[in-house]
Amino acid sequence: HPAPYSFVQQSALSADVRKVKETAKRGETGCATAQLMALVAELRDGHTYVAPINVIAQKKWFPIRFYWFSDGLYVTSAAPEYSALVGKKVRRIGSLSAAGAMEKVIALQAANNPLAAREGTVWLSQAAIADAIGAADRDSMRVTVAESNGTETVRVLRPFEAEINDAWYQQGEMFGPRTHKDVQPYVTAFRGRGPLDYRKADPALPPHLRYRLPYYLLEIPESKALYFQWNFVEDWSDESFETFVKRLFADLDAHPDWKLVIDVRYNSGGDGSKVPQVIKQIIKRNRFDEPGNLFVITGRKTFSAAVDFVGEAKQWTSAIFVGEPTGAGLNAYGDPRDFTTPNLKIPFQASTDLHQHGAPMDQAGEFAPDIPATMSGTDYFSGHDPALESVLAGVDLLPLPALGMRAGGDAARI
Repeated sequence: HPAPYSFVQQSALSADVRKVKETAKRGETGCATAQLMALVAELRDGHTYVAPINVIAQKKWFPIRFYWFSDGLYVTSAAPEYSALVGKKVRRIGSLSAAGAMEKVIALQAANNPLAAREGTVWLSQAAIADAIGAADRDSMRVTVAESNGTETVRVLRPFEAEINDAWYQQGEMFGPRTHKDVQPYVTAFRGRGPLDYRKADPALPPHLRYRLPYYLLEIPESKALYFQWNFVEDWSDESFETFVKRLFADLDAHPDWKLVIDVRYNSGGDGSKVPQVIKQIIKRNRFDEPGNLFVITGRKTFSAAVDFVGEAKQWTSAIFVGEPTGAGLNAYGDPRDFTTPNLKIPFQASTDLHQHGAPMDQAGEFAPDIPATMSGTDYFSGHDPALESVLAGVDLLPLPALGMRAGGDAARI
């Protein structure tokens, strides 16, 4: 890592390392793994992390996906036999309250900021980790959820043994751990749809859930908007990114009075060299010099190359940013190398380079949007999308400097 002590004092980290070395041999491997995750998380770098996937004696997973929204912890996906939990707010997991479980997993999740660290809910599904933090034992997990009538439901989950072969934990909240890619069955709260149903452009779903593939377009004529959801900065076998970008801007040019909405809230990154293809096309069009014609939706999953796009859009366009803070700041370490520990073969990564899109001394671990719009569990499961709905409502969403320039100094002072 080029600068591992940017956000933690070397003496403090070394002291914690000594404590772990003193206690790790007396505990089980799950506890040692959790301690290792917590140590690395102290670096506050989302590209430098421990990923306990396919670790010896730690291959059991609970078939459930937890997800944190602004109003608490929910179950977004589960195996069919536990479908009664899906869409419900979590009260307790094992011996922990939902808040206590969140506190534990936040400490384990390598992240650039506290909001991004809430993605650590994925490790509640890992049986050894859940056992180590008190959320389960190796063979069962008691999950208590709230019902709409004020009562509670308790279910006991059993783990399955998996040879995880894809990064399901970096995918959408409808996915859970699975032995083979796209095989392990799960159901969600939207009429029992499975994870792959969110890759079929289903018009019955809200736009942000409709088509979770690398990129897609949706015309919204009633709002004079073109919605571009960009989930991965990479090429896709069905349509190259270059071809897609040409199609995107041809559609936009055919509707000169429409606004463009680029949704990168679920975009964890990819190939940053593709970012200029979009930025250059925006710069070429004078309509985007005027604030109010380009909106970018961000969130805690906006990371890596997606933050490169946010930084470029901030610097070179008049985009208005809506949603949650990003998963990393405009200046962030990246380009990680892969490693494994020598004995247990625990995978981990370490950053090798600094990506800089902000001021030289900017050490903020996030980029805050102009218009905050957070997603609650109530919003999500009822089909509402506060971020996109704010953009499409026709309200004059402009930051204060733009309002001042448009309306004049007297209006700005008011």
